[in-house]
Amino acid sequence: MEHDRYYIDGRPKAEVVELDREESHHLIHVRRGGVGDTVTLFDGVGNEYDAEILKARKGTATLRITASRAVNRELPYRLALAFAPTKSQAMDDIVRRATEIGAAALQPIYCENSVVHYKDFARKCEKWRRTVIEACKQCGRNVLPEIATPASIGPFLQRCGGSLVLIAHLSPEAKSIRECLSGASKPESVVCLVGPEGGFTEGEVVLAVAAGARVVTLGPTRLRAETAAVAMLSAVTSFLL
Repeated sequence: MEHDRYYIDGRPKAEVVELDREESHHLIHVRRGGVGDTVTLFDGVGNEYDAEILKARKGTATLRITASRAVNRELPYRLALAFAPTKSQAMDDIVRRATEIGAAALQPIYCENSVVHYKDFARKCEKWRRTVIEACKQCGRNVLPEIATPASIGPFLQRCGGSLVLIAHLSPEAKSIRECLSGASKPESVVCLVGPEGGFTEGEVVLAVAAGARVVTLGPTRLRAETAAVAMLSAVTSFLL
């Protein structure tokens, strides 16, 4: 059990903690954890804890923390993904893969070609939050990425001052990510902008460029949204690490 990781919401205020319903179920019924087993907890804000199971019954797991430590597995720069919402399964994949790669922020954006608009974002956000937690458990991150409220592309771009914004677009003028990131100093913050299946309109690209964004290519073919997101984040991370 020593390699299992479980999430607790924020720094614990006491030595004895109780896992929430989902984490308790995973520990007791999926991993078959029992009294005396040791596991690793993480709090979503950068800390890990060694813990011993005190109680594991009736769907509730109670543990005693025996050690704590700050463990930083974050990227040395802030990486954000701004993406046009797509169908449910694809969105789950985008959220999971972006978390694994190291994105610090996930920002849904509405574009002219968007086909998905959320009427109940709070419910969708809670679903994505569970996906983020599961991804962090798997990949070893101790900080949960921020999930921002959906915004239209124009207002979102206005909030990106100070960040290097890269917008993926099939265009003869688009440059490679390597070319855009090459320079005397590495950026402290990068925003990757991925459009809907129909792509960004020319007007949206012009708007982004006017706001300081750089148009980048992900290759000569048109990619699905989830493929484009993973390819873009991976390319940026590969170059900057």
